Amino acid sequence: LESSDILNLMKILKNLGVSIEKTDDFWVVDGNGHNGIIEPNDLIDIKDSKESLYSLVGLLSPYNFKLFFTGSQKNREIELLDLLSPLTDVGVKFSTRKTANLPMLMIGDSKILPINVEIDKISPTLKAALLLTSLNTAGENTIIEYQKSKDHLEILLKFLGLELRERDLENKKWFSSEISLSKEIKIRGQQNFLAKDINIPGDIHYALQEAKIIP
Repeated sequence: LESSDILNLMKILKNLGVSIEKTDDFWVVDGNGHNGIIEPNDLIDIKDSKESLYSLVGLLSPYNFKLFFTGSQKNREIELLDLLSPLTDVGVKFSTRKTANLPMLMIGDSKILPINVEIDKISPTLKAALLLTSLNTAGENTIIEYQKSKDHLEILLKFLGLELRERDLENKKWFSSEISLSKEIKIRGQQNFLAKDINIPGDIHYALQEAKIIP
């Protein structure tokens, strides 16, 4: 599905130094490896896609870049505290006009601490963003989600050769509630990826998320 959100994400990734070309019915993405992203010379406009915003903030936070993010009015109304708070804890700096909304300045840090966070809501978008941050941190990252959510990115990372450990946590206490089944994810940062062909019928969004780290 070559939607406007996908095409805009491609444009942003190209401005970050990723080579993306269409050949017949296939998209060919040449990843840049670890630390291969280049600092863009313009702001990052994610327009209407919250998923692109979260993914790019997570992906780019371990870089020593000053990045300006903006988006549509709809995305300017989204409070980003659930994403900015755990990243601030590991060393990333943010400046926003409101409490935690776009437009936003992010100052990344290549020496950020490993992620160690508990996600207290069902949010595969937030989980994916933190996993993308984890890929370029030094050390082991731990993400616990209070209830299992979509695991497309975890499946993709394993397919690309990364060691990612998952285990169920039964009857974990969350505030005043007891959740029957939570999940813990552990992943070591700065692992080497395998270059593979990826077939994602009808949607290349997750392939694009990984574009910059596939050799």
